[in-house]
Amino acid sequence: MRQLTWWKAPLLGSVFGSVLDTVIFFSLAFAPIFTLIGPNDDFAIEWAPILGILATDAPRWISWAIGDFTVKMLVGVVMLLPYGALMSILRPMPAAVPVRAAR
Repeated sequence: MRQLTWWKAPLLGSVFGSVLDTVIFFSLAFAPIFTLIGPNDDFAIEWAPILGILATDAPRWISWAIGDFTVKMLVGVVMLLPYGALMSILRPMPAAVPVRAAR
């Protein structure tokens, strides 16, 4: 990843972390399969239009997870701007040149 464009590694890290966080949190908090872990909120598992606007219905917690993930992605992309500005000022150390063995 270090040899690619500067924004690819932090963006991929943000996407991976956000997907993992959203899936783990929302499935453990609201999915009916995990009722042994905590309470099962009837409002959260009721079916409603996705994001309140689409024709397809899903449990409300799915819409909440989609909204949460969308906000995380927007923040991740917006935060790349100051990161890129800092990377242009604080350049990483150049790679060390290997020393050849004396013959």
